[in-house]
Amino acid sequence: MSNGTVAADRDPVVVGALTELVRDAAYMICGEQPGVPRPNLLTDLDSFSSVQLMLELEKSTEVMLLEEVGYFRGETFGDMAEHVFVIAEQKNQLDALVDRLLRLAAEKKSPDRPTAAPGEAGSA
Repeated sequence: MSNGTVAADRDPVVVGALTELVRDAAYMICGEQPGVPRPNLLTDLDSFSSVQLMLELEKSTEVMLLEEVGYFRGETFGDMAEHVFVIAEQKNQLDALVDRLLRLAAEKKSPDRPTAAPGEAGSA
């Protein structure tokens, strides 16, 4: 169950950055699998894609998430972002996570940033 008071106290830029990170990771994972459509909700992911998402989020956030996935009861990308915040808080990693997310948000706003077009997961 998500703690709404935790989310209410967060900087909207940080919440948006993590929600976008979750969504983009889910899009990337499904995009790498032939015939798998973009998910609208996390419940659209199969179990394999869900595990891949957790591993990708662990890599991006540097917060260990996979062992906590069993406690996740949400459906949306925002629900998962809140779950990550709660886990980071429990593991005393919230400040480091917020710093990483603020850096990501600043990099996305930078006009000199060479990246894929908005909505694309990136190119390899």
